[in-house]
Amino acid sequence: MRPKADELKGAVKLDPNFKEYLQFGDESIVFFSADGLRASSFFDNPDVSPYIHSLIDGSKAVWGISEGHVPTESRPGHVALFAGFYEDVSAVTRGWKHNPIPFDSTFNQSEFSFLWGSPDIINLFSTNIPHSFSEFYSPELEDFASKEASKLDEWVFDKVEEFFNRTKQGDNKITKLLSIKRSIYFLHLLGLDTNGHGHKPNSKKYLENIKIVDKGIERIVKLFENYFNDKRTVYLFTSDHGMTDWGSHGDGTPDEVQTPFVAWGSGIAPTKTKINLTQVDIAPLQSVLLGIAIPSNSFGIVPINLLGHLPDKYIFQSVYGNFKQMSEQFLIRRAERRAHSFRFLFCEYPELSYEGLVKIENEIIRLAQLKRYEAAWKV
Repeated sequence: MRPKADELKGAVKLDPNFKEYLQFGDESIVFFSADGLRASSFFDNPDVSPYIHSLIDGSKAVWGISEGHVPTESRPGHVALFAGFYEDVSAVTRGWKHNPIPFDSTFNQSEFSFLWGSPDIINLFSTNIPHSFSEFYSPELEDFASKEASKLDEWVFDKVEEFFNRTKQGDNKITKLLSIKRSIYFLHLLGLDTNGHGHKPNSKKYLENIKIVDKGIERIVKLFENYFNDKRTVYLFTSDHGMTDWGSHGDGTPDEVQTPFVAWGSGIAPTKTKINLTQVDIAPLQSVLLGIAIPSNSFGIVPINLLGHLPDKYIFQSVYGNFKQMSEQFLIRRAERRAHSFRFLFCEYPELSYEGLVKIENEIIRLAQLKRYEAAWKV
């Protein structure tokens, strides 16, 4: 089990020289988060999501299960997806609108981020990030949509389309923003979570909402492909958490922690077989695809098996950057623990001592200098 993280003072935000491979690390990401969608409901009912399943069945995507962590709530789930760590439970109990401890995320590291959806989630990430554009619906609309929760998802899809259409009306500011590479387009879709609570995840209402999400995603993909027309966009589809048969979540049952994961587009290696990854691994995956630094507090491991057609040197740089970012966190924690322990009680594994990590890094660098990149990232 990976540890929880809070702010680690001094953690290095390392960008491992991605600029050498701009053609591989210069994509943009469209991230669809279907809040409250459990894996079983998605994979057991392919008829209600024909578009996404056509990508899976046609071997055009990588797909499988993303394993979450308790508490299975929207805030910690999204923090895991974009910051790469499991937020402390106290952050949830202190409320949604205040971050008790600031943290890094892929939104921070991106060149620009566009966010649409629920105010609770959008404000969690967009606040205090100057290089972002965000739109969220009002509490009044949320109340109005309580009987037709899928309207919240349709609102998001409509707003994204309206945003792009402003370029046709001569809005040069929007056109300039859309030209920024290494951007994240985040669509938070709350309808399934709301319908799951109100009607249960086996209900007709819930399954109909999956169909609406599937149609909306197809619509957005066509919008992006037609507008950019450069095959440089990556699409990620997942959820923050699932839910039980009776419409609850927060605990650690399989239906609550297992969510679908589907990725396709530039930089992704399609597969015919199901893959499994941990929710926090999705944050460094975004970083590698975008060519940006991994969030400094992330405990995620770059899932290199998902990456397609990338040079060995680029993959090595990605894994090496992941190693540096995680070892820096470890050394900070080690120093804190050592400073607050009696010297005779402080003990550590030799391999994870400062000297041990230096030895590992020296071996990684030696192999890389010999251009044995695969051997280097497997150390």
